Amino acid sequence: MNGEAWPDLKYRAVSRFIDLQVRRFGSGLPEEECSAEAWRAYLEASREYRRVAGCCDFSDFAAFCIRDSLDTMRRRRSERIALESSLSLDDVPDGGREPFGMRYFPTTGDFSPCVVLWEFVRGLGEEKDRLVRGLYRRMPDEEIMEEQGLAPERYYALLQELQEDFSDWEMIPR
Repeated sequence: MNGEAWPDLKYRAVSRFIDLQVRRFGSGLPEEECSAEAWRAYLEASREYRRVAGCCDFSDFAAFCIRDSLDTMRRRRSERIALESSLSLDDVPDGGREPFGMRYFPTTGDFSPCVVLWEFVRGLGEEKDRLVRGLYRRMPDEEIMEEQGLAPERYYALLQELQEDFSDWEMIPR
């Protein structure tokens, strides 16, 4: 490995080992990225094995390093994936502690903030009022667009405007 080319037999054996590890631990990840990460982890394991030699067989150590690396890759990818639209009313406003939906649509307790919010929404106009009511009823985006006859561009523009309206409303002292 010290700058020399690997013999073909060793390369094929390591490739098969890495492919097996990718199949075992890389489910749900893009194959090319997973394979590249597995190779990186294998090479790192071959450098680090000297420090832990004797604790286990190298193949076990390398498999552990590959699995750990792929788990870390999966965790990082999962953190970046948003399950909701960035225009969702479930977003937490800057400096806030709870999302709009939780704060203004309570299921129990004092409903006065909810009443004030509906008055605010009504003041935004009929189009936005109908849209918020559809969101409140947890209708899918497609149904809201169909019910109101909105093109996707207009629908998402309205969501953006609503998010800005709610952010502005959040700043009004009460």
